[in-house]
Amino acid sequence: MKQFLTLMDGMVEYRQMKEALQQGRVPVSVSGVSASHKTHIIASLAAQLEKPALVIVPDESTAIRFTADLSVLLGERVLHFPARDYVLLDVDGASGEFEHQRLGVLSELLQGTARVVVASAESACERTIPKETLKDSILTIDMDGSYDQEQVVKKLVAMGYQYRDQVEGICQFARRGGILDIFPPDRSEPVRIEFWDDEIDTMSTFQVDTQRRQDSIEQVTIPPAREVLYQSPQKLADLLRQQMAAQKGKAGVQVKEHLQRDIERLEGGLNPVSIDRYLPLLYPKAGTLFDYLRGGEQGAMCFFCEPVSMKEN
Repeated sequence: MKQFLTLMDGMVEYRQMKEALQQGRVPVSVSGVSASHKTHIIASLAAQLEKPALVIVPDESTAIRFTADLSVLLGERVLHFPARDYVLLDVDGASGEFEHQRLGVLSELLQGTARVVVASAESACERTIPKETLKDSILTIDMDGSYDQEQVVKKLVAMGYQYRDQVEGICQFARRGGILDIFPPDRSEPVRIEFWDDEIDTMSTFQVDTQRRQDSIEQVTIPPAREVLYQSPQKLADLLRQQMAAQKGKAGVQVKEHLQRDIERLEGGLNPVSIDRYLPLLYPKAGTLFDYLRGGEQGAMCFFCEPVSMKEN
């Protein structure tokens, strides 16, 4: 496959484009390229220039197709950053699959382990957790560290992880005595941590279906399980009370009812049914996918495919 990625060097136009990127003469516009050749060009540039790449396409179906094609061409895992539906109504049981996938991608971008990311124009522009907030929220556990188990569990709950008797999916955790199982969104397998008092005895991955331990690990970084985080139930309840006091008129009556219900849930030890609607309140300067790209000489390349279609969509 490496030989296939060097075929583009036979084209004068490709060599000119690669030279422009190497010298920082951007943006570069290319037209008249079919879908298959687009992925071929992007894969060749990502492999030869050894720089991370963000690929923006018009819609989700194209993003899924590009992700699959680039994975085959590069022979490595290419990440898809999906769009998500924000839950703004009082709906129980909303799926967090896409949110967990997005957090996994953001975490890998933050850690510098993401090579190629594909996103639709919609998902790339959607508001999300600010970069610094995500960085401060990540919990790192080292094999030779000392940790208060109760504090770790409280931290996981604050990060949005769901307690289960047995871990069966992403962003869940389980505790049985001194054994703590966690499934972070940026890992393909969950992690099992066995404590001896506050010290860690063993730490390893394990299989969800058999619950059997797999490979030993020395460290695990655990990102949050939801994009919208709050410092404490009390602080969020105080913010909501401030919003209640600012509501006026007939329209404000219904808003106050929703706010009061969420305040009562927080005071009762529960999360609001729809935390997404408080994103602008909790993140006055929310981030986007673009904020997670590295700059400088080794900064990411950004490819915009079909910009006219993006505007129409």
